[in-house]
Amino acid sequence: MIPVVVRYTSRPGHEADLEQMCRRHWNTLHREHLTTDRPAILLRVDGAPGVFLELFEWVSTEAIRSAHGHPAVRELWDAMESVGTVEPWDGAYLDLE
Repeated sequence: MIPVVVRYTSRPGHEADLEQMCRRHWNTLHREHLTTDRPAILLRVDGAPGVFLELFEWVSTEAIRSAHGHPAVRELWDAMESVGTVEPWDGAYLDLE
């Protein structure tokens, strides 16, 4: 599993469009078996209109690669990029003990 945080920032006048697409994003990825069963967390950033953060888990590096060529995913990503910017940050879990 590969955790990721994605920051979405809408272009002026497109906040509602981007939010609606963000709400569909994880379901689209999960339907194609690209994410783990843990549902995404979607946050609206207080004090930053049109900024959303999404936290989810890819199942593998292969899933990340295949998402870029998957028609349904690519269509949604292209639509998201037409109304805002998308900035993913990949990471790894830290042992806090």
